[in-house]
Amino acid sequence: MKKVSLEELLVKGTIEEFESAPELIGQSMESAEKDLATAKKVLEAGDCDWAYVIAYNSMLQAGRAFMFKIGYRPKGENKHISVVKFASAEMPLKAIPLVNIFNKMRERRHKLVYEVRDTVSKSEAEGAINKAEEFIFIVRSEVEK
Repeated sequence: MKKVSLEELLVKGTIEEFESAPELIGQSMESAEKDLATAKKVLEAGDCDWAYVIAYNSMLQAGRAFMFKIGYRPKGENKHISVVKFASAEMPLKAIPLVNIFNKMRERRHKLVYEVRDTVSKSEAEGAINKAEEFIFIVRSEVEK
């Protein structure tokens, strides 16, 4: 994914400044944690595809909390990619490999939801859950600063 700047995202209109409340940030982080727990349960039940999708959604919710903390929110039609690009532009350097995985999971999730099912292996779903856990951990440390 090509890295873009915060200014580029603002000029393109894919994000906007936003005065967030601590409650909204907290709600988004709670959603991320809940989705992560749900992904684990769904994997235990044997639905690897849906566990993967929910793990991605936990990252999306954490990414939104990160945006809200900094004072931005996604805008327009393609909000998922806006969250990923914002994370790429603003997250600490150590998180960039996870942001790249977040983007790949976004693309894979789209295919799972809109195109083909029953293609995620158990190890792939476990990997997605592990990466989501790592991502949430980093976001949590950023939003608690």
